[in-house]
Amino acid sequence: MVILLNEMAKEFHSLNVDKGFWDDSRDPLKVLMLIVTELSEAAEEFRHDQPANHTYYLGPEPKGVPIEMADAIIRILDACAAWGIDLDEAVMIKYHYNKTRPFMHGKKS
Repeated sequence: MVILLNEMAKEFHSLNVDKGFWDDSRDPLKVLMLIVTELSEAAEEFRHDQPANHTYYLGPEPKGVPIEMADAIIRILDACAAWGIDLDEAVMIKYHYNKTRPFMHGKKS
């Protein structure tokens, strides 16, 4: 299985550096909360009865659950590149661990 998350992370981080978002040292807690904010915006789309797979536009700006999910992923990738996290490796470690877990692990009956 080939994963290219690290390459994507480098691209997004480079773009965000070019756009001035990493000029100063960013507080990691603020960076994490920006990820949470994107997920909250996806939840808001559901609250406004937007389907999960629908993208719409307000002028040139794309909106909808898919866009907010993409924003969260972009922020995660950006942070991983900035912090030197090997996301390809971490995802594969977690994938292989999850394969060993029992059906519905952790679900309380």
